[in-house]
Amino acid sequence: MNSRIRILATSDVHAHIPPSQNRQIQDFNGGFAKLETLIHLLRDEQTILLDNGDSIEGSLFALYHEKLHPEEQNPVTKVMNYMNYDYYNIGNHEFSFGEQSLLCHLAHMHATCITGNVLHRNTPIGVNYAVQTIGAKKIAIIGVTTTFPMHYEPKRHMRNFRIYDPVTHVKEQVEFVKQTEHPDYLICVYHGGFEKDPQTGLDTVNSAGNNQAYQLLKEIEGLDVLITGHTHIGFHGKSDGTVYIQPASNGRQLACVDIDLETNQIEARLFDADVPADEGVLKVIEPEFAMCTEWLDAPVGHLTQTATISDPEAARMQGHPAFQLMAQAVQETYKTQLVAMSLFRHALGFQKEVSRRQIFINYPFDNKFVCVRITGEQLKAYLEECTRYYSLSATGKIIVSPWYPMPENYDVVFGITYTVNLKKDIGCRIEDLCYEGKPILPADSFSLAVNAYRAKGGGNYATLRNLPRLHTFREGFHEMFETYICKLKTIPIRLSFPVRIRMR
Repeated sequence: MNSRIRILATSDVHAHIPPSQNRQIQDFNGGFAKLETLIHLLRDEQTILLDNGDSIEGSLFALYHEKLHPEEQNPVTKVMNYMNYDYYNIGNHEFSFGEQSLLCHLAHMHATCITGNVLHRNTPIGVNYAVQTIGAKKIAIIGVTTTFPMHYEPKRHMRNFRIYDPVTHVKEQVEFVKQTEHPDYLICVYHGGFEKDPQTGLDTVNSAGNNQAYQLLKEIEGLDVLITGHTHIGFHGKSDGTVYIQPASNGRQLACVDIDLETNQIEARLFDADVPADEGVLKVIEPEFAMCTEWLDAPVGHLTQTATISDPEAARMQGHPAFQLMAQAVQETYKTQLVAMSLFRHALGFQKEVSRRQIFINYPFDNKFVCVRITGEQLKAYLEECTRYYSLSATGKIIVSPWYPMPENYDVVFGITYTVNLKKDIGCRIEDLCYEGKPILPADSFSLAVNAYRAKGGGNYATLRNLPRLHTFREGFHEMFETYICKLKTIPIRLSFPVRIRMR
């Protein structure tokens, strides 16, 4: 018998199963199939395998399944059962496909759901805590998820769900478990990130409420291990006696926590999933994946010329026809004055013959857009929040801010013109803000199309929260864009790039 207990944890795999599913993305690595290879190498009879949520949504395969086969068992659920997880916690994106999708996942999973702060029709979807004895040691595991879906998911998705404050729930359960179970080790699994740096206590870009890991770390005594997720960045460390760890997203890393039963020392490590894919996992999804590939690669529209992106960062900063085309589709479809658009991290642009795969890679989340009313004053404040993405290096070079490395959280607003002066502090960077050639005044008012996640403040955009909502558009971005390019024989790029970034 080993003199240690091992905990293996995955998080934010986002329905990536085979590494080739987004095959136009050259640097993609990870997925459940590669994780299973690692797990097989590291797992033994004294190992607990758990998942920390955001598992069933986020890949092209998952989107295909929900659009064409929503009544069938999710292929991710089949894969996770094949991998023989012991426990699973749900994340915010388990709600993204709606109530029936989540209930189907819960009903078919063989592992124990440990999400204790979510109720469906007043019934908990998971246990308040789980206890397992390994090597004569008793381990208690408490799982919770972020409350954020209550604020940004469509009401129809959340109508029968309630999510309670994770910190309050963990505090109550820790006290109860200590009194009744007397565990040797307490493990908290939280689908949420750190709102403050766990070592320095300084604020991070992760908005409070959406992320409460620092609060869990500092306010709850007796936690031996805190496993986090949601923010997609891999890291680990120790603070105030609690070891914390979070694997990177899309199955690129596996979290491993070893507890030495003789010394009580706890060691956290992250393993990169740069291994061959497990053939058994691939076989589980083989028939549906083949159909998915055919559907994704079918042409749905044509452009008069290619608009491929070789440098997404340059496209964000200087503009690109593919970037402008996506914003143009939103503006012309929804008839708004302004459009807020992000260029995602793996954007590749479009070939002359446009497939669904290209649309989904360029805009991976099928967000619905809403139309909000925004004043000139609020617009400037929103743009100032956008400028957090860029900084100046010591040599004066424009760089992506080290504390804000998420391009999906950088917006460009089309329909206006403006300058970003990086020599100035955030809050004073926006200059020459104009609409149709005229300076925008604080009392001016505009209609703005923005995705529903951002409209709720997602990505830490406080200015957009609670703006008057004029309309919510029915279809998601993918359906809207496919319809837009299908109905036009030629698509001239009419939207110019609005922002000029300078340093002086």
